[in-house]
Amino acid sequence: MSKIPRSLASGELQVIYHFQNMITVRFFAMLKGLAGAEEKTYPAETPITVGELKELLKRDFPALRPVIDSRSVLISVNQEFAGKQTLIKDGDEVGLLPPFSGG
Repeated sequence: MSKIPRSLASGELQVIYHFQNMITVRFFAMLKGLAGAEEKTYPAETPITVGELKELLKRDFPALRPVIDSRSVLISVNQEFAGKQTLIKDGDEVGLLPPFSGG
């Protein structure tokens, strides 16, 4: 959402809110370093799949390509693990998580 100020003939200021359809992608741990960013937003005019988002990410963040192609990155949509065909829509938050192990 952004504010767009507009002047009225009477000299008063009117603020009009402009809502944009957005998807927020958050990078965690080593992926944050590879991407050089903590997050990226994409317009969400229509829903896209996780697979389509992966292609956008590889285009916009070439350093992530090998990790995404190796299928070792886990992807969540709204804090739920997601598959390649999961739909992402306006307002969704996508998380990219690097491989991890427990013990």
